[in-house]
Amino acid sequence: MKLSRCFLFLFFLGVFSAAVAQTSYSISGKVTDASTQLPLPFAAVMLKGTFVSTEANAAGEFTISVTDKSHTLIVFQYGYTTKEQMVNAAEQKDLLISLQAKAYNLAEVVVRDKRTDTLQANNHTEFLAFEFYDNFLVALVDKGRRYKLVQLLDESGKVIGERKAPAGVDALFKDCLGNVQLLSKDSSYQFYYNYETIEFLPPYSLALFARMLKPCQCISGDNYYFKEVTYKNLKNTYYLINRYDLQKKMLFTKVENTDAINAFNTDYDINYFLAMRRKGAGYAMQVEDIKLRIDELREDLPLSSDYLFKLNPVKSDLVKLDSSLLVVDYTHRMLYRHHPSGNLLKSDSLLLKGLSPFVIQDADQRKLYFVKELNGLMSLYEYRQPPAELKAFVVEGYRFIRNVRCRNGTLYFLGRNSARDQVTKIFTYRL
Repeated sequence: MKLSRCFLFLFFLGVFSAAVAQTSYSISGKVTDASTQLPLPFAAVMLKGTFVSTEANAAGEFTISVTDKSHTLIVFQYGYTTKEQMVNAAEQKDLLISLQAKAYNLAEVVVRDKRTDTLQANNHTEFLAFEFYDNFLVALVDKGRRYKLVQLLDESGKVIGERKAPAGVDALFKDCLGNVQLLSKDSSYQFYYNYETIEFLPPYSLALFARMLKPCQCISGDNYYFKEVTYKNLKNTYYLINRYDLQKKMLFTKVENTDAINAFNTDYDINYFLAMRRKGAGYAMQVEDIKLRIDELREDLPLSSDYLFKLNPVKSDLVKLDSSLLVVDYTHRMLYRHHPSGNLLKSDSLLLKGLSPFVIQDADQRKLYFVKELNGLMSLYEYRQPPAELKAFVVEGYRFIRNVRCRNGTLYFLGRNSARDQVTKIFTYRL
């Protein structure tokens, strides 16, 4: 969870370049460990209440641009408590910000012998969604009120903090930068916890989120990796952008359903568009222009939901695994291991017969699991090299399983433990 890096990323892309152009002051300083006084490299620094942010360098040094002489900085680093610091006109240069290391009370860690458990089993709280946040869980819950709540939980389910969710929020999303986003129909709010209170940063357009941030799949080094779904969901194109050359978009790899594409192109060939033109239903252009733009015209065609379903959209995921990137092609049941530059290192068959799994990754990105839920039974298959027929872990007796996550050898998921259960809970399963 890198606080404010989504805003840093959007800033780099120039989304807020107009606002940045108006700045006339800058703050420079250094982030250090409060106990050792050593620098904290790559800490996130944000101007509170705005989208302006930056990142400290390897020596803990940072510079951030502002529009006035009075402001509050939010400073964050993994393993340290988030700090808010007021800055006035006299403190524009050589600012020293010290962060306290988190204190972990190991006596509070409860190790359970049983393999499954339920968080907050004895109350009527309905869990709608959850995500990992640092060493906590962020949950969107319903307690039967006229509004939803955002809760911060420890791993035993104890509520650390609670706050009314912004109006209309109905989902959580953890972006590739590790930020938890609260999503409504038109806005996205970034969540963070400063170890005193729960905070929501100013909302920004959901359309902007969907266009710029949601497609980001993962980060490897200085590269951001994006997924672009086009051509009636028959093409998944993955590309990368290096943080030092944000204007250059480089192809990484593609996953296409070529059989479905050929069938679609046959159904909507040049003769279809010429026939529509003769009927006066548009496409009033030269034949050569139609031929040149035919893929664009096909992409824009309004199609029935039944036809779209029959097209069999391609399904794939991109995840970072150790020092390489793994493309999971569910449509063709293939695994492709790539170098971060895009070079294909190895391809293997996805040896999960009869399944249409989805992939989850543990929080430290060292293990990968394929998950399948069928008739209340959830099966997990750990990905290993070399690939082989994988033995499943089976989690029995739960219904409506979703929101599956993994951390520290424990699986977390939303579900119900019987068909008569009316309340969805967070369950844990020790692997």
